[in-house]
Amino acid sequence: MDLPVNSTVEGIVWPAVPTRQAANRLGTLFQLEQSQWWPVHELQRFQFRQLNFLIRYAKQYVPYYRDALSGISVNQLFDSESWRELPVLTRDDLQRAGAALRTKGLPPEHGKVYLQRTSGSTGKPVETMQSDMNRFFWNVLTLRDMHWHRLDMSKSIAVIRHLQNLTADQKGG
Repeated sequence: MDLPVNSTVEGIVWPAVPTRQAANRLGTLFQLEQSQWWPVHELQRFQFRQLNFLIRYAKQYVPYYRDALSGISVNQLFDSESWRELPVLTRDDLQRAGAALRTKGLPPEHGKVYLQRTSGSTGKPVETMQSDMNRFFWNVLTLRDMHWHRLDMSKSIAVIRHLQNLTADQKGG
């Protein structure tokens, strides 16, 4: 069996020494693998801690949420009950709000930002922004999915995805 992680140090194959990027992904995956077995109350405590940070951030840096969350105190601590009070963002809201949903203060650690567009197959295309951090978590969660399904990560995988404005040569790799 081939190892799922290639070592970056010649002569050291096991345990492999991953690239910094791969180590970050594996470290985050490890946290998710550990936390999935926590008691529900402990997992929710961390999830709501993250939500509380996100609410404060959104009210401060995202014009749409400054208005949509105006009735919510930045000091409010969310739990499973108060979570239900948050407004749901619909596709129509997303289309109407446009640039008002874009942050005015993305932390530099989130990296570059990319415009994402849906194809509009429903007749209503949507534009969103995605950062390198979004892509990082997408990769970690894809890795988790592959691990859960016991896919052989030493094999090639085919992914069919539409990428706007790229030629076939640019989509490889």
